[in-house]
Order: sequence, then structure tokens, then C-alpha cells
Amino acid sequence: MIYFAKLFLSMTFVLIFVVSAYSEETSFYDSNLDLIIRAYKNSSNTLSLEVRNKNGSLQNDAKINGSSNPQTIANDVNSFSMAYDTNGSKAYILYMTDPSYNNPTIKTYEISKSGVPKIVANYTNIHYLDININSYYDHTVIFKNEGTAPGNIGAINISGQYFTRTGGTCTANQILAVNQSCTVIVRFAPETNGQFTGKLTVGTININLYGNGVGGGQSGADVIITRIDHNCWSNEEDINTSVQLLNQGTSAATNFKYTISIQRNNDLEYSLGSWDIDNINPNETKVIQRIVRFSGLPIHFEYFLKFRVVVAGKTTEAKARCFLGR
Repeated sequence: MIYFAKLFLSMTFVLIFVVSAYSEETSFYDSNLDLIIRAYKNSSNTLSLEVRNKNGSLQNDAKINGSSNPQTIANDVNSFSMAYDTNGSKAYILYMTDPSYNNPTIKTYEISKSGVPKIVANYTNIHYLDININSYYDHTVIFKNEGTAPGNIGAINISGQYFTRTGGTCTANQILAVNQSCTVIVRFAPETNGQFTGKLTVGTININLYGNGVGGGQSGADVIITRIDHNCWSNEEDINTSVQLLNQGTSAATNFKYTISIQRNNDLEYSLGSWDIDNINPNETKVIQRIVRFSGLPIHFEYFLKFRVVVAGKTTEAKARCFLGR
């Protein structure tokens, strides 16, 4: 059976060549490399092999057997044909220089190209949910080169009222090696109530920024989250939550926001609800019970429930693991 398979493959290989044996030009598209491989014979009967992109231009970074593109295969060629293996990116050239069409020559050429950088970010949109005026919240954006060659991240710019860059490891026009990453920390620090928009631009990557400034809080108040309870491991769409807050400050916390959101890894953060909290006195403990609904979110994934309180310029946040499934 092994010898029969080899003979069958050989016969198939020859038949492929016979189909286009008298062609002056043969081309194949390599979907893995996104390139066009072309063998052609000119008026002087010189046979050549070249690699072009889909726009028809010569691909300068392409290699043929690790060398230059294009390449001359042979002179005084009477006829030729080409077969192409897209899985291995190899061109098989059969040609004849004998006028009697005897003694064909077969050569193999491996096609490759230099690596291409691919800079990606872990966010496309960032939402800052109900941040108290004269306070702030930071998001860390990660930029990573997932390509096959070093890449320049380009210029770094932030626009929009109350949005600023406060840190991170990225620098303008930094070269990221393959699989290397850097960070940009973006802060939203509203000074007035209202909704605000901005944009973080790094090279050709644009990330939309959305923030909501709200009033509230008292100087001297210090509210922290001391306990979380929820039923997010159930199969119900309604999630019962209970959060215990403690004001360990020296003055009452009044008219501030309490929010619940949900997030999967570093994907978009979805707001599940926002509520006004009237008053928590110093050393007072308050339990807030809310029912939130996750309808419309992808199920059978692990998420994080995020509970956030901002009082007197201080953000307190706590997270709890959550599995959505039905």
C-alpha cells in the first residue's frame, strides 16, 4: 500500500503539470502568506519566479529559498508548469530546455516573507462609571505586539476634558519586540457633574473614553466595603447582592453614588446599576441590598462583579467572581 500511494501521488503530480504545460504564465495565491506566486517566461525564453502582493506590486520583503525576489530559474526554456503547496508555501517548477520535450527538470522553491508587527490593545472603549467630582479613577491600557516582527507603537495622545495620562511604561515611538507589551494609565478626574468623552490614540489605535462626573461626598468621610454576598453562581438572570459599607472616617458621607458593574477579563465593563446613598455616619455600618440583572450578556463564562463607592475623592472597589450560565 505504501508503494501504491507513492505511485499515485507521483502520477497526480505529473497530471497537474500537464494541464498547464504550455502556459507562458502561471500564478497561485497563498492565503497563509496573503501573497501571489507567479512563474513566467519572457520573450527571451527566460523562466523566472516572483512574489507579489494582491495589489500587483512586487513584495520586497518576500524570500524565495531564503534569497532575493524575483529569481531567474533557467534560460532557453521551451515550456514550463508550476504546482503549489499552500500548506508548506512551496512552489514546484517543472521546465524543459530540450526542444524534443525530453528530460524535464523539477525544482522546488520555498516562499517566505519577513515578519509583520501587529500592535493591539486590551480595550476598544473605556467607561468610567459615576466618578465623584474632585476624585478620580485610573484605567490601565495594555499595548502588545502580537505580530512576527518588532513594531513601533507611534505617538501617544489623549484628548477630552478631565482625561489625562498619569503613568504607564509606554513611550512615544517605542519599539515593541514580538510578544512585548507596555502600558498607558488613563485617569478620569471630573471637576463638575456631567458626561464627558475623550480619546486615547496610540499610533493607529483609537480607544474611546467615556466618563460620568457626579456630586457627593464629605471631607473627612472614609467609606470602605467590608463584605460582599451574591448568588451569581446560580442559573438565574437576577443576581441578589448584599454589600456592607463602613464609614471609618471622622465625618458623615452624604449624597454619594454606589455602583455595580460586571466585566470579563479585560473586556468592556457593563454597568448593572447605580444608586444614590443618602448618609452614613462616622463608625456606622450600612448594608445595601440590590437585585441586578445580567440579561443580554454572553453566558457560560466567568465574570467579575465589581462594586464601587467614591466618597470625598477616594475610590473603594471590590470584586467577586461570578459565573453566568443557564
